Amino acid sequence: MEAQSFTIDEISRKKARQPHELIMLNLAIFHLLLAVGLIALDIGQLGMLIPVLFSILLFGYIYWRGGQFNPITEWFVMVNWRQALLRGRLLFIGYGLTALIITLAQLMAEGDKAEIFQVVFTRIGVMPTVILVFAVLVLESSSLEQISRGRVPVGMLRRYPPPQEVNQSAG
Repeated sequence: MEAQSFTIDEISRKKARQPHELIMLNLAIFHLLLAVGLIALDIGQLGMLIPVLFSILLFGYIYWRGGQFNPITEWFVMVNWRQALLRGRLLFIGYGLTALIITLAQLMAEGDKAEIFQVVFTRIGVMPTVILVFAVLVLESSSLEQISRGRVPVGMLRRYPPPQEVNQSAG
């Protein structure tokens, strides 16, 4: 991924890491651990909404908190909070695809094989979310590495160009 380097102080780097760390925590606890627990407890399809609800709350917080930063004096921090929010869209795409597949399965299931049909399509239906959870995990890990180097992806630079006060570094 192409990125540009900037001279960023350690305090700003710490603030910029926060949304990415929150997302990784969300993925680890609510999507990987809790999902396994919900399956083991056999809570059913309603239990699949719990990780989604926690994600909605988290991304609501990231949206709110991301708007608190001054785009000139805290540009690097603001860009990373916005980037984290954009990554959240991937998760919500996965949720939408999962909901669509499961809903279609429930609408098509009828007769004596309805329960088997629903179980099979529920297992298939969660795959878009599972794949995108791992994709977001990799992307967030990459973001943390870029923050440690003071780098911003070119795509984010196009959306949120740096103010003149921000010093670009040679790396």
